[in-house]
Amino acid sequence: MRSNLLNRETVLITAENHLMTLGTDAALRTPASDDGCVRISWDGWLRSTLPGEYVSLFIVATALMAVCSWSLYAAANFSFSIASAALTVIVISVWVAGRSVGLLAGSAGTALATLALSPVGVGVFGMTSTRTPEWLMHGPVGRASLLALLLFVLFLDGMDYIATRSRSTALPELRRLKGRCLLIAVGTIWILWAVGVPLLHSMWWTAPLDGKPQIEQMGFLEHFGFRFGEGLVTFCFFLLGANIGSFLNVVVWRLPQGLSIVTGDSSCPSCKTVILRRDNVPILGWLMLGGECRNCRVPISSRYPTVEAINGGLFLLLFFVELISGGANLPFRSVNSYRGVLWIIMYAKWDLISLYLYHCFVFCSLLTWALMLRDGSRIPGRMKIFCLGVTVAAPLLWNHLWLVPVDLVPWTLAAEFRNIGSSSRISILSGMLAGGILSLGLAAVAGRLSGRMSPQPAASSTMLLLSLIGLAFGWQAVLVIYIIALLLRYATVFEQTPSPAGAANAVIVAAMIHHAFWRILWHGL
Repeated sequence: MRSNLLNRETVLITAENHLMTLGTDAALRTPASDDGCVRISWDGWLRSTLPGEYVSLFIVATALMAVCSWSLYAAANFSFSIASAALTVIVISVWVAGRSVGLLAGSAGTALATLALSPVGVGVFGMTSTRTPEWLMHGPVGRASLLALLLFVLFLDGMDYIATRSRSTALPELRRLKGRCLLIAVGTIWILWAVGVPLLHSMWWTAPLDGKPQIEQMGFLEHFGFRFGEGLVTFCFFLLGANIGSFLNVVVWRLPQGLSIVTGDSSCPSCKTVILRRDNVPILGWLMLGGECRNCRVPISSRYPTVEAINGGLFLLLFFVELISGGANLPFRSVNSYRGVLWIIMYAKWDLISLYLYHCFVFCSLLTWALMLRDGSRIPGRMKIFCLGVTVAAPLLWNHLWLVPVDLVPWTLAAEFRNIGSSSRISILSGMLAGGILSLGLAAVAGRLSGRMSPQPAASSTMLLLSLIGLAFGWQAVLVIYIIALLLRYATVFEQTPSPAGAANAVIVAAMIHHAFWRILWHGL
C-alpha cells in the first residue's frame, strides 16, 4: 500500500511539473540569429496563452485610448492640474501597455517601478479638477480604471518573476518561492484595501452640492480602521474554511480506514513522523515545506493544499454572495437593508449567520463525500447518518433555515416576490420527503441512461449527493441542480464516463451555481 502511495505521489509531481512548464515554455520565443545561434526571449506570463494574448491586446487598446483622450482634453483645457494628470496618464498607459506585451518581463525591478507609479497616480489624480468631464474621470479611461490596470500589472510582475525563476529552480524551492509570494500578495492586497481606499476616498470625496452634512463621512484614520477590520474579518472567514478543509483531508483519509478523526496527530504517510504545528498551517505550510516531508523528504500530495484552498474559497464565496450581501442570493427572504461586515458581522444578524453556517456545512459534506468517491472509498454509514441527521435536524429546530415551501414550482414567481416567512415543521418535513423521493427517481433515471437496469456507481453517487441537497434545499433545488449537472457532464466540462467522481464533481459545481443564482431563479432580475 505504501508503494502505491509513493507511485501516486510521483505521478502527481510529474503532472505538476508538466503543467508548470506548459505555462512557461509556451511564452518562449527562439528566433535564430545571423550566426546560427538560437536566442531565447521571454514574452511574459500573460502572453503564454491565447486568452492572455487577447487580454494583452485589450490592455494596449485601452492604454492607447487613454493617451489620446487625456492628451486632447489637456490641449483644449490647459491648466497645471489637468496637464499633470494627462502626463501621469500617458506615463502609466505606456508602462501598462509595455508590460502587457512582455517589456522587462521577469525583472525584479519592474514590480518596484509599478509600485512607484501607484502613489504618484493616486496623488496626481487626487488634484484633478472637479470640472473634468464625468466620462473622463470615471469611464473606461478614468483614474480608477487606470489604477486597476496598475494593480493588474503588479500581479503580472509577480507571475513573470515566478515563471522566470521556475526555469532554473528545483520544484521544492519553487514551491517555497510561491509561499513567500503568497504572503507578499496577501499583505499587499490587505494594505491596499486598508490604506488605498481611505486615501482615495479622502482625496476624491467632494461635499454634497446642497451643503448638507453626511453622517457616513469618516476621517482618514477612522476609515483606515474600518477597512482594516473588513480585511481582517474577510481573511478570518477564508482561514476558517481552509482550516476546516484541512480537517476534511483527515476525515477523507482516516474514516474509510476505520481510524479515529479525533485522536492522533497528523503524521507523514511514509516515515510516520508527526507533522509540526507550524507545518500544519493550511496551504502555506505545504508551500514552505516545498511539498516534502521535513524529515524524510518524501513528496506530500498537492491535494492537501488544494482541498484547503477550495474549501477556503467556498467559505469566501458564500461570505460575499450570501452573508455580507444581506442574503441577496436567498429566495423568499427580504434582503437586509444594511449590509456589509459592520452591519452583518459586528452587529450580528444571527438569522443570516446561521443560514451561512448551515449552508457551509452542507457544502462541506458534499465535498467530503466527493473526495471519498474520487479515492474509490466507500462512504462509511456513520458519516452518512451524521451528515443527513444534522441536515434534517437543523431546520426542524430553527425553521428559518428552510426557505422554499414544498408547494411552489420554480419559474412561477419571476415577477412576484413574497416574503413567506418561517415554514411549519410539517411543511419542512414534506419538503425534505419530496426532495428525497425526487433524488431517488432521478438516480433511477441516471441508471437507465447508463445502459443498465441496475443503478451504476455514478448513479448511486448522484443519488447520495442529491439526497443531501434535497434535505437541505428542497425538491426544487434537486431538479434544477440535476439539470445543470447533466449539462456540465455532456458539455465535456467533466468526464462523460459514468464514474462516481465525475458525477459528484458535476453535482457540486451545479449546486454552487444554483446557490449563487437561487434568488434569481425564483424572483428574476
